[in-house]
Amino acid sequence: MGRNTGKQFTRNSFLVNKTCGVFLLAILGILALVFVNNTIKTAAGVVAVLNSTWIFVGIGAAMFLLGVFLLVRDARRPSDKKWRYVTGFDVCVVGLLIACSAFLLWRLNMVDVIRLLYIVYPCFAVAYLLFSLLQREFFGQAVAIGISMLLFWAVARAGTRTGIIFCAIGLLLCVLLAGAAFLLKKGDGVLSFAGKKLRILDNGDDVAAAFVTAGVLALCFIAGIILTSLWYGGIAVYLIYGLCAYLFILAVYYTVKLM
Repeated sequence: MGRNTGKQFTRNSFLVNKTCGVFLLAILGILALVFVNNTIKTAAGVVAVLNSTWIFVGIGAAMFLLGVFLLVRDARRPSDKKWRYVTGFDVCVVGLLIACSAFLLWRLNMVDVIRLLYIVYPCFAVAYLLFSLLQREFFGQAVAIGISMLLFWAVARAGTRTGIIFCAIGLLLCVLLAGAAFLLKKGDGVLSFAGKKLRILDNGDDVAAAFVTAGVLALCFIAGIILTSLWYGGIAVYLIYGLCAYLFILAVYYTVKLM
């Protein structure tokens, strides 16, 4: 019994420490955005930020390649990575986030990108928390809902034709979510690819809510197409509020399942 308690304590300590580390990175990212936002208030600051974006694109790309190298190395030399605080996947994600953030700052309106990243960085931290503590099926649905919110944010800022395109991309996302749920249900939680099997869920019956989520998202995107065609894309903001409410309900549902 003492040994099991020790293992549980080790697991809990690992989750707490790594989650705190992820949130610390998110806070550092937000502080960096605040610094950039204050810098671009002058013309010289805008030029300095534009000149430095490619440096950070290079840093992010180098981190991504380092993460890939670590993943390949770990695949060739299997070891116990259960309690490792920094993995190749972590380095890949952070590097990709840095590179994409710097590229968006260079390519798009800096103020709009900074406002978007103020939301994206904390969402990444929360996503890791969800992935660590709650069921994988909820994490997958939360990611799909998060992507849908970003698409509706883009719809609200785009013209009618572009907004309809974003909604069509969202409908494709719904099809992918429903297709993945169907395959997991058919394979009892296991995905098969090229003769290899990868267990994603403990039980294929856990995907019932994913079909509901796919249907809710599909209805939202169809509503987005209709509303954008009849009025204007800015009304898509109300669909984001609706998805936030649905995500909260979904979180309560899976939290109750854990009890």
